[in-house]
Amino acid sequence: MIFLAELQGRIDKGELSPDGALAQSLEAIATYEKAIGAFASLAEAPCAQKTGRLRGIAVGIKDIIENLIFRPRWARRSIGGFGRAPMRPW
Repeated sequence: MIFLAELQGRIDKGELSPDGALAQSLEAIATYEKAIGAFASLAEAPCAQKTGRLRGIAVGIKDIIENLIFRPRWARRSIGGFGRAPMRPW
């Protein structure tokens, strides 16, 4: 398991680059995503931020959060698979 505080500490100490931290997260996602099914979509070519507290940290957006880029969705098997919530007018 990858812990945020551990990644941040290793980046701060120079033991791990932001790109290396992101690569570790992407490897974990690739390893477990098929079994877990936690992601509705993934960025095609994510790149690590080089500065700031979250540099190198993979960030997920919960699928119930409405924003201009991603529409909310749900994936409960009990309702027959994937669906999309209607967009609210902004």
